[in-house]
Amino acid sequence: MGTFFSILLLAVGPFAEAADPPILERAERSDEDLLILGLELGSHPLSEGILAYSDKRGVLLPLGQLIDSLELPLKIDVEAGLIRGWVVDSNRRFVLDFTNKTVTLDGVAQALPLEALVEAHWDELYAGAALLTQWWPVTIHVDQTRLRAIVASTSPLPIELRLNRRAKWDHLASHGEGIHRQQTGLPPLREPYRLLDWPAIDSTVDIAWRRSNLGVSSRRARYSMLAQGDFLGMTANLFGSGTEENGSHRILSRRLTLSRTDSQGELLGPLGASDVRAGDLLGLSHPLVTHGRDGRGFGIERSRERRGNHFDSTALRGDVLPGWDVELYRGEQLLDFQTAGPDGRYEFRDIPLLMGRNDLRVSMFGPHGEQHEVVERIWVGAGALRPGEIRYRTDFVEQGLGFLGAKTDPENPFSGGVSERGQGEIVFGGTFEYGLSRRWMLSAGALSLPVEDEGTLQRHSYGWFGLEGSMLGTASRFEIIRGFESGWAGRVMAQRRLGGLGLRFEHRQFFSFLSELNRQLDLDATTELRLDGQIPLRGRRRLPVSVLSTWEQTEHGTVFRARGDFGFTTRLGPIRLANRWGVQVESSDVSAQGRATLHGRIGRLPVRGRLAYEFWPRTELTSLLTDMRWEKHPKRTTTFGLDYDVRTGVGKIRAGLDWQTRHHGFTMSFDAGSDTSFSLQLGLRFSLRRDDISRRYRLRTDAAATQGVAKAHVFLDGNGNGSFDEGDEALPNVAFELDGGRHPVTTDEEGVAYIVISSHQRTNLVVAEGSLEDPYWLSARPGVEVLTRPGRTESIEFPILATGEVDGTVYLLRGGGRVAIGGVVLELINEGGSVISSTESQYDGFYLFEKILPGRYGLRISPAAEDRWGLNNLKPVNLVVGIGVVHSGVDFHIDLPGNESDVLDNS
Repeated sequence: MGTFFSILLLAVGPFAEAADPPILERAERSDEDLLILGLELGSHPLSEGILAYSDKRGVLLPLGQLIDSLELPLKIDVEAGLIRGWVVDSNRRFVLDFTNKTVTLDGVAQALPLEALVEAHWDELYAGAALLTQWWPVTIHVDQTRLRAIVASTSPLPIELRLNRRAKWDHLASHGEGIHRQQTGLPPLREPYRLLDWPAIDSTVDIAWRRSNLGVSSRRARYSMLAQGDFLGMTANLFGSGTEENGSHRILSRRLTLSRTDSQGELLGPLGASDVRAGDLLGLSHPLVTHGRDGRGFGIERSRERRGNHFDSTALRGDVLPGWDVELYRGEQLLDFQTAGPDGRYEFRDIPLLMGRNDLRVSMFGPHGEQHEVVERIWVGAGALRPGEIRYRTDFVEQGLGFLGAKTDPENPFSGGVSERGQGEIVFGGTFEYGLSRRWMLSAGALSLPVEDEGTLQRHSYGWFGLEGSMLGTASRFEIIRGFESGWAGRVMAQRRLGGLGLRFEHRQFFSFLSELNRQLDLDATTELRLDGQIPLRGRRRLPVSVLSTWEQTEHGTVFRARGDFGFTTRLGPIRLANRWGVQVESSDVSAQGRATLHGRIGRLPVRGRLAYEFWPRTELTSLLTDMRWEKHPKRTTTFGLDYDVRTGVGKIRAGLDWQTRHHGFTMSFDAGSDTSFSLQLGLRFSLRRDDISRRYRLRTDAAATQGVAKAHVFLDGNGNGSFDEGDEALPNVAFELDGGRHPVTTDEEGVAYIVISSHQRTNLVVAEGSLEDPYWLSARPGVEVLTRPGRTESIEFPILATGEVDGTVYLLRGGGRVAIGGVVLELINEGGSVISSTESQYDGFYLFEKILPGRYGLRISPAAEDRWGLNNLKPVNLVVGIGVVHSGVDFHIDLPGNESDVLDNS
């Protein structure tokens, strides 16, 4: 033990020197405290992704994101730690000073209590929901079960009045009919499936020369290809990989899958399916029967929203190129990781789910810096199924055989353990779920498959029935399953959240039950108790914990097993240090291991390291790995590192070069071991994506086949026809917002940006108006709801228009003269008579409507103001606003009843 900690201190000691404290104290939260909350104002959804933090005193909410979402007239300065402005009434000044810990309300400054839940982070300012209720005319309820922040106003907010008013408007057919506005629901962009389309292709080729420590030399060449695109009205996924070693060629994997997804559930007519798939696929699974079988077949599914495969756990599977690292996160908490093998697949099984909404993120990293991700949102408990809603799935699989004639490898863990004699056997079954109420649902299912039983292959069939729901904050499931050839089984499950912890209980009872996953006929019962989450420590630190305890009861007695994982994350100067411990207990045997990782920068040099060690029953450092990257040029990266296996005593030095051009990536790597072994590897990678404008394939370095892409074209529309014509100007450096968050990609010199979007997920794409060069430019297309598919590029045009203005003065006629008058509400209406925008005249009678998109409008005094002044049905002033046109001096004269004149327009 002492040896390990000595090594660890030596490793991190040079980096532990603290930096000078900043003037404004900055807090740092563990990623495991992170909550991704949906934000709602009454019945209006405002955002699906505000980043909050859990604390034992409450929930820290991001003030910048709240101010933007609620459109409050407050200015936030994160660097200075200041928020200034007013709320509801311009006379109600509000100032929040994070440096001096003071808040100013209605001109009165007061110190924040010492226990006040406020924090300044490097990228945002945070405060507790209870404090915001004291400062602003709102109440905020954070429902951590549903991961929602629900805002209710105590006095109507301007955004609330606007949303309620505009919810009644009809959708306008063209951009010329109204002033630019934020919409609560953007028009959807859905590219229809095609019979045949050009696929996107990702390819890798590498050649390696190796010499072992015994002096044996070998040469190996390996290739892989993943292609996706539309075929026969579905998405085709084709993967192939092979190797040639010392003159012998071998195909490692080949498969083809056709699938179609419709989030509206309108496939196959009356069946209302949301997913249809055929080819190579994984069949149904059940936690008491089978993990699922690989093979060729077809499947149909109806599901509005993804939920756990097995109530409190799920599995995720997907395609990626061989050699890619794949990491699984819940929020920002790393749950698991693996490296894709030659078959180009990743799979995470038995992922624990917490009650409520689980946002799981699969991040994929190529060996040369490539990166993309897939996000899955999965529900457990109430809200997973609506009353009367039906969800089903049915699969038919010929196990162990490939659609292209290839057989699955019996030793591959993803094949379901199919033996040679089991290949070609049929596996079929289905599940059915029905929503009884908002909290409860019924489920049923059946499955038939061959099972190895005492050296023979026999067909077994199973049927089950279950009831699932939630009550008093606890999600529960009751299930009974019948094996028609072998006994009964039942299980009871429950889970709930206790603060930041998720507690799960499961009991299984067996009555001579035999299946692929249960071959112990003497097994009577198992009980599992699992705890996942974070335990608060002193200060603001939290300890991530995952503990699983299992009791197995057989005819011969009870066996106890337990597994626990614990960890922490901290920062030592510029280095971030993480450590995790794993402890396993079986009866009286105990073992424990640990792994410490560090990453950060030394100047401009990124570094990372990893130490693996055991500390029970013996203390031993097992391995050491270090990596450093030198990025002198953005397209050329040099890496070098050291691996050392303590058990074998073999050390290895590594060096590599990654050279990335616009069209391809080239790599060269070398490693040499202290046992005289060495290897040299050369690699080439590229992607092919067809441009829908030039109709030619373009070489790219980023992965193209596994993700959907939106090609956004932004230009200044000189003639206002909505199309890019001769004379229109492409706009570079324009940014975008995805679901309310700023995206890092901006348009190039041609005004084009390629934005990667998770496939089969609705995503709102909007031009970030603050990135436009001229503050009076606006997008004629407020935004679109994009639904991409793997391998597809959706082209979207965003014409930008120079907006117009209307201004003038409101006068009251009195005694033969006129007096400027404030407080009069004026409205801008479209040709259909709907109110587009409203404003009040100021103390000097002046009013201003700005950022008006081209079109025909009417300008009038509001009906409420007419009633106030006793006026009768005044006719609006008709205006035609052209591109960049300013109508100035459109004055109104109010003549009170008793005079003969009416409202006059002096423009």
